[in-house]
Amino acid sequence: MPADVRLTMQVHIRELESQHEQLLQLLAHKQEEVSSLQEALWKSHARIDALETQMEDLDRRRVDAVSTLFRLRPQRQECPETEIRQDYDLLKASIESWVEENCEAFLENERLGFDMIGEENHNISETFHYYEFILNNFRSYPNSFKDAKTRY
Repeated sequence: MPADVRLTMQVHIRELESQHEQLLQLLAHKQEEVSSLQEALWKSHARIDALETQMEDLDRRRVDAVSTLFRLRPQRQECPETEIRQDYDLLKASIESWVEENCEAFLENERLGFDMIGEENHNISETFHYYEFILNNFRSYPNSFKDAKTRY
């Protein structure tokens, strides 16, 4: 073999050995990366397992809490129609009583009642000073007190 061919082959072999060394280093680096990624994957799987266990525990606790709430919830009491009617009549009687006690002065005297209720700037005598808050409420609902006068 001639010397120049031999020299060319040796240069080529050195280049190949250099490339081989670089590839070996790259392979070692990639193996380290793969090892690191496998470790991270293993940790991720462990974390997923822990979270799934925690989620199952929380779900069990939620089911237990819901069961406890429904168990401790007071039972709905059925009210018979007669009891509802009695409560309604009692409420109605107490409203009528309140109206009679608090509104008697202007409910009995129609003219005085409408004058006091309808007046924006009125002079309330000492007798009717107590009813001022009632009159202010009636003024805010001008049509509703007509029905109240006819009912009572």
